This record gives sequence, C-alpha cells and structure tokens, in this order.
Amino acid sequence: MGTLREQMAKVIQEWDKEDEQPTQEKTVEKKQTTTAKIVGFIRDNPNIESTALRDKVAHKYPDITFKNIASILKQLTDANYLDRQGSTIETSRGARQTFTYTVVPDDIRIARRKAQKNKMKGMVERAAMARAAKEAKREARATQVGISDLVPEKVAEKFEHRTLRWRADDVINSLSVIQARELYDRLKQIFGG
Repeated sequence: MGTLREQMAKVIQEWDKEDEQPTQEKTVEKKQTTTAKIVGFIRDNPNIESTALRDKVAHKYPDITFKNIASILKQLTDANYLDRQGSTIETSRGARQTFTYTVVPDDIRIARRKAQKNKMKGMVERAAMARAAKEAKREARATQVGISDLVPEKVAEKFEHRTLRWRADDVINSLSVIQARELYDRLKQIFGG
C-alpha cells in the first residue's frame, strides 16, 4: 500500500484516461405522440378522408388502434385543432357519412377559442342573473303579506263561523280522470261494495 498521495495520483490518472477516450455522441430520437403523428398526417395531406387517414396511420404505426384514432380526431376537432367536414357517400349497404379533416391555422384556432370563451362567459353571466332573479323572488315571497293577514281579526272570526256551500257536481267536474279513479277507490274502501 502506498501513501495517500500515490493513491490519489492513480485515481486522477484513471479519470484523465476516461476523459481522453472518445465519447460516443448520443443521438436522441424525439418520440412523437400519437396525436402529433395524426396531426402530421393531416397537415401533410389536407382534406384527407377519415378512412384513408386510418389506413395510412395503421400501415405506418400498427400500434395505434382504430378506436384511438377516432377518439383523438374527435378531441382535436372539439379543441379546434382540426376542421371536420362531412359528406354522404352511397355504398352497396346504403348511404354512409364520411368526414374530411384539415388542420386549423393557429390564428383561426385562437379566434375560435376566444369566441367560445366569450359565449361561455355570457352563459355564465346569464345563469348568474337568473339565480339572482330567483333569489329576489324567493325573498319577495318570504316578505309578502297575504289577504288573510290584511283582514282584521274581528271580521276573520265572523267568516270562520260560516260554512261554505258546495255541490257534488262541482267537485266531480273539477277532478281529473286519475283523481276521480282514486276517489272512487277510496269511497269503495270506506263504504264497501
């Protein structure tokens, strides 16, 4: 065993040897997402039909499933990244709807998103106004005074002693068919028959 100085010198020499060895440059492949692959196909082939797009993507990237493609196309269309136009094609099985897709330019996409945001903002404002109106009505009902509250107590006592006259025909004519059937069943239970 040597001294500490000798040991340190050996370690430093080894480090120098490692530094002198040619380093292999690492090539980093940027992995594309499935969404980026689909958008790339559409950008390269504007107005591509959905069936042709699915065929090309399935041929080049077999790991992407049909359902993934359909889902991604729907999400990109909803997010205004893609424009979708439908057309009807007659086939041996009958009429069939097909769609063509194009990439929406950034300035148009941003304008559409702002319009949607403003529309949503207006909807939120209208909902807030409706809630405020509903609350105002509720408060007004709570503070409303009914007719019976306006009648003096002495007059109200006179009306309590009176009995109102009613006629059976008036009651029967005011019932719906369902109410009449329910009344019939109850009377049958009470009186039998």
